[in-house]
Amino acid sequence: MPPPDLHLPEVLDWLMMGDPAVAYMTARDLLDDDRPDLGACIATEG
Repeated sequence: MPPPDLHLPEVLDWLMMGDPAVAYMTARDLLDDDRPDLGACIATEG
């Protein structure tokens, strides 16, 4: 059985809707998108 495709839009959307720290790491590591707005939310929300 092949490994799941973790880059499916549904998976990425689900990760981005979760905890701010998870959303930040998803954007940074999987989407190559630096999101300072998410980084700032970690201190107060996640």
